[in-house]
Amino acid sequence: MSKQTLPFQVDDISALAKSLKKAAGQANIAPSHVEWLNILARAAGYKNFQHFKANHAAEQRLATPSRPPETIDHHLIEQTLRHISPEATLLRWPSRKTQRGLCLWWLWSLFPAHASLTEGEVNTLLKSRNSFEDHAILRRALVDLQYLTRTANGAEYRRKEMPPPATARTFIQLMKARKEQTGTPSRT
Repeated sequence: MSKQTLPFQVDDISALAKSLKKAAGQANIAPSHVEWLNILARAAGYKNFQHFKANHAAEQRLATPSRPPETIDHHLIEQTLRHISPEATLLRWPSRKTQRGLCLWWLWSLFPAHASLTEGEVNTLLKSRNSFEDHAILRRALVDLQYLTRTANGAEYRRKEMPPPATARTFIQLMKARKEQTGTPSRT
């Protein structure tokens, strides 16, 4: 059994000393280890050592709220990769919305953060990452789903800064690795 360290603190050391003297005076023989734990816990205001220990555990749980880990849909990534060439270029626009979403996150990651781009620069970037020659559908999807923002006249585009979900982060990393394998430098 591993030893668990529990912090012990009392507000009044005088009250602790009085409590220890009283407990030691009542016992005919020296208190056992467990009895001392209970005496100390009561001196600190707890019912017994188990109450002290349970309070400490609850305090730790409340101090660090646990967030369930994000799951990564590896199957979705695998299915989406069927639409991507080994050179990290979109071969076709996926028909499934979830696969399109991953592709859009990847395209989003290619845009520089906090930079203004013209429509021509956006088109150039999108043309370089698809082989089905329909950069307009990609640009519209990025704007419609708010991965990119644009001015009312369409003259200026900006990447919307937001954290991608876990599956998208994994997909982006795989795409960056593909680009690096083919010698294409990564922008982000």
